[in-house]
Amino acid sequence: MRPRFAQYHGVPKASAEANVQNTMVAMHLPQTIPQLFGSTPQVAEIPNFNIRAKEYKKSIIYKRLLKLSIIIGISVFIIVVILASVGLILNSKYAGRALPYTYVGELAIGGLTEAQINSVLENRAKEVSVILKDGGLTREVPASALGVTFDTKIVSQKAISGFNPFKYLDRRSLSVPTQVNDLAVDGYIRMTVADMQTKNVNASMVKDKNGISISPEINGFRTSSAYVADQLREQLPQLDNAVINLSKATDRPNITAADLQDDVELAKRIIATNVVIEASGQRIVPTQDQKFGWLQMDDSAGSNTHLSQAKIKEYVYSLVPKYSTEPVNEKIVTRPDGSQYIELGKNGKVVNNSEDVIAQIIRSLEAQQPVKAAFTFDDKQHVTINRNGLILASATPSPAAGDNSSQEIALQPNQSTTPSTPAQ
Repeated sequence: MRPRFAQYHGVPKASAEANVQNTMVAMHLPQTIPQLFGSTPQVAEIPNFNIRAKEYKKSIIYKRLLKLSIIIGISVFIIVVILASVGLILNSKYAGRALPYTYVGELAIGGLTEAQINSVLENRAKEVSVILKDGGLTREVPASALGVTFDTKIVSQKAISGFNPFKYLDRRSLSVPTQVNDLAVDGYIRMTVADMQTKNVNASMVKDKNGISISPEINGFRTSSAYVADQLREQLPQLDNAVINLSKATDRPNITAADLQDDVELAKRIIATNVVIEASGQRIVPTQDQKFGWLQMDDSAGSNTHLSQAKIKEYVYSLVPKYSTEPVNEKIVTRPDGSQYIELGKNGKVVNNSEDVIAQIIRSLEAQQPVKAAFTFDDKQHVTINRNGLILASATPSPAAGDNSSQEIALQPNQSTTPSTPAQ
């Protein structure tokens, strides 16, 4: 190592305290240097080492990334060139033949010509069978028995692909176009397979002594030729044997127990609504079972329970004859001794506001508000005998309207009678 300049010339080294003083003096020196002849003073530039350090760091990072990108790009280019070269070799080697890793289902056809592929696929198509399961029974039939045909020519042409240097990198799985004759499938199912079917049952509300409960739904099962045909189209294009469960086609009900939760609450409120019908001083109160019968549930998907106006009308119309009376017409009666008399009639009454009572009941149940409806009646006049020309043995006053007591008017013997005529 070379000796210091101060040591070499014999100059004494400055002490550390002198160096500190020199530094403090330099810090207090003015930053402007006065110029001669009155010129404008210039500010001395102080370099900012922090900014320059950041710029330097960025430049280093940029250079490294650029170098890495170039290396990666060159590597990718070399790999692509290598793969393409292999592809070119394979395409030239397999010209007119299927590339390696070409399959139809699990059947490898790589390296075969179009004619060879078509022959292999036709032989396999003849061996394809369909396994039909019905409960514990299993029946295996050729696919041709169900009217299934395979277009092997199209897939053979498709397997011989055009020039593509990277095609060999994929595992090509091809499907054979399959045609299914729905009529043949339906005929075979009807002729040889027992058509087992159970119907589905929608969930429903049940009224019992404990209130309203839900009877759960029941799924149905059926043997459907349409289901079998769909399964053939789905499973056979890979030239694999098809396995079809004939009872797997499920008939699901439109209404489930979950759909009826809100309907049960509605039904409880409706049957709890008090309904009273008054008729001739009597009170008619429908039972809860009768009101529950007024509910109707549509069979469409979901739930749609509502009041059945037809059932309410049927209930009210059934009461009308019970509280209406038909008039009894007058008639001439002959006794065993030959004497005759006029048996007096009586007026009837008929309900005249059944439609109004029905409307009141429907409104009250929809609003879940109690109602008291009353039947009103019209009198229905009876037919009287025309008494003109008759000689009465006794005269008894005609009964008052509404009097149902039995009364009669005697006639003299051998008195001829005239036809009955309606009362005027």
